[in-house]
Amino acid sequence: MAAADDIILGYAKVWTAPTGTAFPAATLAYGSAWPSWTYFGDTLEPLSFGGDRAQFDVEIQQAITAVKTIITKDERNFKTKMARHDVNMLNQLLLGTLTTTAPGSGTPGYYTIDFGGKTIPNILAVGFEALFQTEAGVQTPIRWMFYRGSVVQDGEIVYDKNGVAGVPVNFRTFVDTTQATNKQVGRLQIVFSPGT
Repeated sequence: MAAADDIILGYAKVWTAPTGTAFPAATLAYGSAWPSWTYFGDTLEPLSFGGDRAQFDVEIQQAITAVKTIITKDERNFKTKMARHDVNMLNQLLLGTLTTTAPGSGTPGYYTIDFGGKTIPNILAVGFEALFQTEAGVQTPIRWMFYRGSVVQDGEIVYDKNGVAGVPVNFRTFVDTTQATNKQVGRLQIVFSPGT
């Protein structure tokens, strides 16, 4: 594999699913719909992915640095700004109840989201896919998939005549203790070559 093959190109697509939904297989082509997953929507800004790791160090008087350490926190989160005011996405963010009213005689069709007061976020599987392209032009996916997560609004929605009213979102991930040790948060899948 050439060194440039490790460079990831393009935008990311965000997907959600009920917890317990199978991750997509490596045979699934880049850009294809993830089976049993829901596409979360188009984005206005790049997706940024980060983590927060905390460690507790054991220090003894006889040494100038720690002699032992243990990880006490290891979070993985990603965020972006959604382009559309999709009602299903907004309902997820608001932890609400979505009602659809069909148009009728003298009545417009409309959506209503009643929200407020829920203290436990909706837990779902979350993931995103980006483009992995070799120097030969072969396009394959790189996928970050997480067993458990939640999505929250991450800033202001600005309604401005000179811009798009994007919806900033933050996806938090959580551990799934039913998974094997060292595999409890998620999976990174890099398809580096198509099948032969």
